[in-house]
Amino acid sequence: MQLDLMMVFQSLVGLFLLIGLGIFLAKSGILPTSIASGISAFILKVTMPCTCFLALVQQSYDPSFLRDAVLMFLTGFFVVLLTLAVSVVLSNVFSIPRSRRGVWAFSATFSNYGFMGFPIILSLLGSYALALAAIFSIVFNLIIYSLGDMVISRDVASSQDRVSLKKIILTPLNFGILMSLVVYFGRIPLPAAISVPITHLSNTTTPMSLIVTGILLSDCNLREVITDKSLYGCAALRLLIYPFLSLFLLKSLPFLNPMIVSVIVIIMSMPTAASATFLSETKGADSVFGSKVILITSILCIVTLPLLCVFL
Repeated sequence: MQLDLMMVFQSLVGLFLLIGLGIFLAKSGILPTSIASGISAFILKVTMPCTCFLALVQQSYDPSFLRDAVLMFLTGFFVVLLTLAVSVVLSNVFSIPRSRRGVWAFSATFSNYGFMGFPIILSLLGSYALALAAIFSIVFNLIIYSLGDMVISRDVASSQDRVSLKKIILTPLNFGILMSLVVYFGRIPLPAAISVPITHLSNTTTPMSLIVTGILLSDCNLREVITDKSLYGCAALRLLIYPFLSLFLLKSLPFLNPMIVSVIVIIMSMPTAASATFLSETKGADSVFGSKVILITSILCIVTLPLLCVFL
């Protein structure tokens, strides 16, 4: 599929202005940076499940969505596992300090599919694509908090936490996706008393996600980030090599809906996942490196994402 580059540019400018607003609100003291954790929890547990729920149930019923959803799930697993394996190997090949190898591999592999990926996919590709992205998010959640958790803590001797499968699966986002599938394939009509408040909550996801991204980035020292050369190899994998690798591999599979390819490639082209910071913090890994990668990839994404869209 071919995207209108002017539409892509205008959409991205508008979305990144919201990130800039978040940075301004935090830097000016209008909002304290401590508010980010509360807003993030509200988005992840309330508004984002509503957005994913509506993305599917508002579509006209099409039995072929089940096929697309299954292919998205399986293809997503293949792409994420492949890139994670490559990242782990490269973290050993390159001269990455031992205490940083896990967070380096994690930051190169996992993208910000929620706070940035979902709003951008909705803006560029529409609600059907967002429904497919929601399926892909299940894959990300499963791998981030299992294998990703193990990777980020592999060089931290004190990390003995066990992975909770129940905690990974039973999330509000997964519940919202499950309910949307029940309503969609059951063709259950939603009364206005339910659909209206869900719609209102859903409409807040994009602006709040991007503003909170800006708030989270406001604490980073830009000069310190730009001069840290060790970040750029990780950023190149995250923003260019993995997206183009995904595009090359998936376009060679004729049975895939082009929309699946576009959704996966755009998600793979997003900046590093915010979980790189808090997971490395809880595991005793190099959380400062994680926050630096998030900032530099968020800045460079402004250039790399439109470039990638030329090839979709």
